[in-house]
Amino acid sequence: MIDIIYKRLDQTISNLDITNFEELFPIILEDLEYVLVTLNEDEKKLSSVEQFMNGSKIRKKVFVYISKLATLYFKLIYNMDVNIINSSDYNLSIAGGGYNSNDGNIYYSDFGAILSQTSELSFLHTCLHEGRHQMQHESYTSESLLSIPPYMLKLLKESLLEDNLPENNRKFYKDNYYNLFTENDAEHFAKEEIYDLIKKLL
Repeated sequence: MIDIIYKRLDQTISNLDITNFEELFPIILEDLEYVLVTLNEDEKKLSSVEQFMNGSKIRKKVFVYISKLATLYFKLIYNMDVNIINSSDYNLSIAGGGYNSNDGNIYYSDFGAILSQTSELSFLHTCLHEGRHQMQHESYTSESLLSIPPYMLKLLKESLLEDNLPENNRKFYKDNYYNLFTENDAEHFAKEEIYDLIKKLL
């Protein structure tokens, strides 16, 4: 059974290389059903030893699939290039992921993603949340101030405030995480996009 699981997950990952969207569309639905529903049923068929020995490897393959799906989603819906990279940075072990405005990449660690997982959609939520931070940053760095959406100006002021605080440990950010406009905007976006993604696919 474990070989069947690995083969099926590898197939979901390679299916996202299909460039014809009309062909890919129904395949995504089938693959999502496997990743979100059937995979759990297949894992229950494994012995407790097999589950223990293979659980993290299975999750890692799921993360690769979801990060690739999120990348495709941002490209198709927002015409936006997103790079989601698995990293061994120990800072990511306490978070599901993070956007780095210095290089424009989204990073996650398998360990951090596993620890922060609360549902089958947790990692997709993380990818969409961090992708929104990229959208925010690209809006802030637009060459024309007039092209920045008005609601983003509020986020820009908050970002400028944090960047100019005389500290290097991000204390303001950590102390105010749940109150920050940038984080609330990213959270709202991720929740709405998961709903829209499923709705668009169906």
